[in-house]
Amino acid sequence: MSKNPLSYILFFVASFLAILAVIMQNETLLLIAKPIVLPAISFYYFQMVKGKINWLFVLVLSFNFLSDIIVSFNLHYEGIPTAILNMLSYMIFIYFSVKEMSLRKISISSFLYFLLIFLSCFILMRTVLSLLITVDSMVFYVYIAYGVILSLLTTVIVSNYINNQNIRFYYALVMCICFLVVDVFYAIYTFYVDLEIFMIFNQMALYGSLYYMTMYMISKSISEEKILEE
Repeated sequence: MSKNPLSYILFFVASFLAILAVIMQNETLLLIAKPIVLPAISFYYFQMVKGKINWLFVLVLSFNFLSDIIVSFNLHYEGIPTAILNMLSYMIFIYFSVKEMSLRKISISSFLYFLLIFLSCFILMRTVLSLLITVDSMVFYVYIAYGVILSLLTTVIVSNYINNQNIRFYYALVMCICFLVVDVFYAIYTFYVDLEIFMIFNQMALYGSLYYMTMYMISKSISEEKILEE
């Protein structure tokens, strides 16, 4: 099998065209390119894992598909349905990341470092949440929960990368950075400053997150296969 099959190339072409459509504000091009992105990266994942499919990750891809439908048909209420779907995805990645934590490397200093990362992430999320001055209290509490879950995910992934700097944890780290960029620029664009540049950065990070989460899961599958062979 080719290292870069057609689905891999198609993902990048479709992502580029979708971002170009946002820049040019071309709805027709966006409607053509965007629906190709997720099926292309999903098919690439299926090709690369050779039947050893992680069904929790398939669930994450399904959540992303549902989010696309909600956004495309303008069915979202202040972003709540997509926020819930994202939180479910983040919790699955928290599960993966916690399973990969090295308990042998946990000490008082590493725990304090873990706590510092979490607090830093939460302060960043809380700063972004302060932009949500027009939403009702129920919506605000949903976003508070969202910020806590994303902060926890970031903390676990950063800790894993610090303790073991391999390619798998690198993919997870960049994936998490993309999640943060997506959410920060979405909040700024939606609730603070309606500038197109913020939506462009949001979309670039969104497609980046799809790529790196897939590469993380492929790398995870390869690593698990090697362990089984040993």
